[in-house]
Amino acid sequence: GRQVIAVARTADLVIMVLDATKKDIHKDLLEKELDSVGIRLNKRKPEIYFKQKKTGGITFTAICNLTRMDEKMVRTILHEYKIHNAEVLFREDSTPDDFIDV
Repeated sequence: GRQVIAVARTADLVIMVLDATKKDIHKDLLEKELDSVGIRLNKRKPEIYFKQKKTGGITFTAICNLTRMDEKMVRTILHEYKIHNAEVLFREDSTPDDFIDV
C-alpha cells in the first residue's frame, strides 16, 4: 500500500521476501509497481545536479557529450513541470527518464 511505498522511497535498501513455492510473477509485479511510482531497483542515481531557483531563468550545463538529450528537451521537460528558474548540470549522458527522476 501507500505506507510501504513511502518507506521504500526513503530506504537505501529494499529487500523483497517472496514465497518460494510460487512463480516469479510476483517479483515481476512488485518491480513494475515500484517502477511505476518512481522507485528504480538495481540502478544508481543519475549524475545530474538540479537546483530550483527563484530568479535567473534556466541555466543548462553539460560536462559530457549528450547523445540522448539536448538543451531544448531539458527546457521542454522543465516547462511541463512549470519550472522556469533552475540550474541543471549533466555530468553523464542521461535519458529523459533519468532527468525526470531527478
